[in-house]
Amino acid sequence: MPGKKKKQATGENNVHRRILERAVDLFYVQGVHATGINQIIQEADVAKDTLYRQFASKDVLIQAALELWGRKLAVLWERKLRNCERPKELFQKWIRLEKESLRKEANYNGCPVATIMMEMGRSKDTSIIRTARKIEQQWIEFLASEFIRFQKSGSLSARHEANSLAREILTIYQGGLAMWRISSDVKYLDQLNSIFLKAIH
Repeated sequence: MPGKKKKQATGENNVHRRILERAVDLFYVQGVHATGINQIIQEADVAKDTLYRQFASKDVLIQAALELWGRKLAVLWERKLRNCERPKELFQKWIRLEKESLRKEANYNGCPVATIMMEMGRSKDTSIIRTARKIEQQWIEFLASEFIRFQKSGSLSARHEANSLAREILTIYQGGLAMWRISSDVKYLDQLNSIFLKAIH
C-alpha cells in the first residue's frame, strides 16, 4: 500500500537523521575515537541492528557526519559571506562568525571538518579522504569566486590568482583556529583579519 510505504520511508528517514545528528554532536564534542557505537546507539535510542541498517560501519557514519558538516558550512557561508562588497568586509564577517560561535556555543571547537580530520590523522578510508577533499574544494571554489568578483569590481588586485589566493587564505584561517585551540587565546582569531589583509596586498 502506497500510504504504508510512505510512512515507513518517513520513519526510516527520521531514524537515520536521529542517529546522524547524535553522532555529529558526539564526534565534535568528544572526538571520533572517544565516541563508541554503543554510546551513539544509547543516545539515539535505537537498536544496534537499526544503526547498522542505516550505517554499515563507524567509518560510514564518520563520512556521513563530514558530509553533513560540509553542507551546513556551505549554507552558512552562502548566507553570511556571499556578496560582500570588499575583501575586508568578507574577512571581518568571517572572523565575526567564529567569535560568535565561540561566545554562544559552550562546546565550540573550531572547524568541525578540520577537527575530525586532524584527529583521524592519515585515514586509510578513501571515502572519508574523498569527502574531506570535496569539502576543501568547495571552500576554495567559494572563496575564489568571491575573489574574482572583487577583482572585477576593482576592490582586489588582478595580480592575484583566485584559486591560489583562496588556498592561502584557508591556510591562514585553519592555522589561526589551530593556534586558538592550542592556546585558548582569542587573540589568534583577532589577528586573522590583519593577516588576511596582508595576503591580498
